[in-house]
Amino acid sequence: MGWMATCGYIAATRFAREDMVLRYIDQISFVNPVTLADRFTVKAVVNYAFHDCVEVGARAECHSLGKESRHALSAYFIFSTKNQSAINFNLVPLSTVEKRRHKEALGRKRVRLRRQQVGIGHGIGHDGDNEHEYTERNSLGLIYSNITTCMRVYNRKLVKKSWTIHYRSQNVEIATQTGKDGITCFRATTSFVCVPSFCFECLLDFITYRNKWDLVYQKGKIIKKIDETNDIIHMVMATGKSKPKDFCLLRSYRHDASDFWILSFKSITHPDCPPTSQYERSFIHSSGYIIRRKNPVKHQDVEFEPKGLGITLKGMSILEVNEEGQAKENGVKKGWLITHVNGVRVCDHPSLKEEVSIALKKGQKFRVTFECPQKAPSLLSSSFRRRGASQSSRQVVEDSKVSQKLELTYLVQFRDSKAIELAMGDMVGYNRVIVRSLEQFKRLVEQGDV
Repeated sequence: MGWMATCGYIAATRFAREDMVLRYIDQISFVNPVTLADRFTVKAVVNYAFHDCVEVGARAECHSLGKESRHALSAYFIFSTKNQSAINFNLVPLSTVEKRRHKEALGRKRVRLRRQQVGIGHGIGHDGDNEHEYTERNSLGLIYSNITTCMRVYNRKLVKKSWTIHYRSQNVEIATQTGKDGITCFRATTSFVCVPSFCFECLLDFITYRNKWDLVYQKGKIIKKIDETNDIIHMVMATGKSKPKDFCLLRSYRHDASDFWILSFKSITHPDCPPTSQYERSFIHSSGYIIRRKNPVKHQDVEFEPKGLGITLKGMSILEVNEEGQAKENGVKKGWLITHVNGVRVCDHPSLKEEVSIALKKGQKFRVTFECPQKAPSLLSSSFRRRGASQSSRQVVEDSKVSQKLELTYLVQFRDSKAIELAMGDMVGYNRVIVRSLEQFKRLVEQGDV
């Protein structure tokens, strides 16, 4: 087995072109016995490349003098990058055998995910996709990863326009995005006017405020206080299933003295928070809340002739502007969001299609209102991460005593789209609960009560 692991390590390292770490052995099949003095041949191949790990299949054959070679055993190894960084190469299967291995590796991945989501198989190891064991030795790395992962997802919201908007009202917007790495991000955003310190306290608190606005929250407590800005918590959520779901989370909270407050979560394992039969243990790769002082949003009215607009939409966002269309002539840009047609609010494709059809039938010019996103600062400055480790976010937040216009963004990141349903239950119902919860939160922070 040591030779097979070494051969698999060489294959994984050559593919990723960086040092890899063996996380665990997924499956071992003993086919034929190996006798003394047999010659041994090991072959290894990368079957599938995930975000930060690869599956390597290894096959061992033994040879006896005067006899044909025999298949001795096979195993599947999971190797991941040392710092959980993304692998920059995609594996494209070409032959029939490669496609079969590729498909089977994805099937084993889904089995591992489902097994770990329901709390089965603890102690067999991790492939870097779900929970991480918290120890004093790796605590700084987990805290760093917890903060930076949430910030990177938020910056995808600011920089990239590839989010698909599923729901939009005056108070709440819900969108998802699946990147080339296969990671699915869920985002919900709302805006309100309140005191930033009170808003941040409502997100941190378990006893006084949380049950007033979070409709799936049952209870929570702090398992271990790490320092002033990091702790380990246990939360129980009701998602409509027979058993409530519980999470063991690393929680990190920071405040940037200029504009940002961040509260991030990451699933971990800890001996003081073991799975129990009372709850169904679930895992999330990353989630968090980010509060930002909201910059004024620019709205622009554009008048169109009663013909095609010349734009391609993804959700309610403009994905592409045709070079020869009238949208290009009127200065419409990629990334703008359609909010109104002739003064009528449009929140989804059916309402947009209906209002545009009405305007075209009239044969007259019609007005479309766009929301033009303004450039926002990035959250990935190293000074932001360093400050958080040395100063208390609670103390800094208390300096903000004046009501301001804020934007609250809730983010959840899953490595597999199926993991959303495994962790949260029915997605349609979950979207409704998120909308209602954020509306409750808005009333709480603006009025002081629900």
